[in-house]
Amino acid sequence: MEENQNVTQQKPSGALSIILGIILLICAFLSSTIFAAVIGFILAIIATVSGNNCKKQGGTIAGFVLYGGIGGLFAGLAFASKTNGLDFAHVCDDLAPSLAIAIAFGRLGCLFAGCCYGRPYDGPFALVYPEGSPAPAGVPLFPSPIVECLALVIVTIALTVLRVRKVKWNLMALFLLSYSVLRFFLEMMRGDGERGFVGFLSTSQLISLAIVLTLAILMARKSRIVMVNRQLFPDFAYPCTSYA
Repeated sequence: MEENQNVTQQKPSGALSIILGIILLICAFLSSTIFAAVIGFILAIIATVSGNNCKKQGGTIAGFVLYGGIGGLFAGLAFASKTNGLDFAHVCDDLAPSLAIAIAFGRLGCLFAGCCYGRPYDGPFALVYPEGSPAPAGVPLFPSPIVECLALVIVTIALTVLRVRKVKWNLMALFLLSYSVLRFFLEMMRGDGERGFVGFLSTSQLISLAIVLTLAILMARKSRIVMVNRQLFPDFAYPCTSYA
């Protein structure tokens, strides 16, 4: 029993970390591409049957690329953790700050590429893209990529502090919750219609709502279980109430 616990708590070595990183990158890339294509095709069929001509319907897959990549990342993480005797929940906690800062750097790429741009905006820090950019040229736009990047840097710092202090929270769930809320509201300030919509909500907003709802259900379920256990066993010590 003790040997199994030691195996699940071990840390990956340097070489193993590189192998895990390669596996996760491949899974994230394949998942983002496949997931986007499949879901986009399904949405296109629904729109055709219902007669709802979504704006640039072929682009509805765009909103699924990031979330699809995250899904593939978890799949690869689960596979790598199981095959290498690592604890999946602990690996997720270790990965949470890195995932946040990785998406932040990705948004810098969006800024330089001219994609994922904001809606017309005359306030401070408005962005004006040049001719030849995917974004409307010469029009002041809301700095959506910059705002998301800065917000994710703050999330990264917060997750890192919690990790260093060894706070017994589910850091990956905390990241997913914070990013889903952030993404839902930032989508309101996006101006690129290519990411696709279902009704008046973008595809990314729908996924964000699904993630928040799922986490809320898991949190309520775990809290109820802990509450019942405390009533049945009041003298038992409960060191952690996370819902990992």
